[in-house]
Amino acid sequence: MNRDRIFSICILLFCGLMYMETFNFARGSDLRAGPEVFPRILIGLIAALALIHLIKSFIIKEEKIRQSFNRKEFLGKYWKIIAMFMIFGLYTLFLPILSFITASLIFLFAGQALLMGLRKKKLIITNLAVTFAATFFVYFIFTETLNIWLP
Repeated sequence: MNRDRIFSICILLFCGLMYMETFNFARGSDLRAGPEVFPRILIGLIAALALIHLIKSFIIKEEKIRQSFNRKEFLGKYWKIIAMFMIFGLYTLFLPILSFITASLIFLFAGQALLMGLRKKKLIITNLAVTFAATFFVYFIFTETLNIWLP
């Protein structure tokens, strides 16, 4: 069994466990969606992608090329991913302290600045627009539609 199959099976098992956990959430009324709806949609999407990945692992043959690990080359190639994980770690650390809106504004702006850069005025304006729109859209969806209060 190759690593893609193992990964896909692990993700599918994880999705199954998480889906079962959504039955422990408080149920919504008949007129309003409960807090279990959005996680189930996300879990279903992740499970569908894992299933596609599993099917592709049977179709595409794995190459047998083995390269030695070079830390300097790895860091040079994937430094933005590592930095995004660090920014996300800071986001989760400061979320209870700064509140959802403040922490999300900082996280989204910093993440997009890292990925897109801030070389042009247009990129800065786009970054700010997406940051504010996404933060307040998610806040509205959770508080008004799902009736889940964010910190």
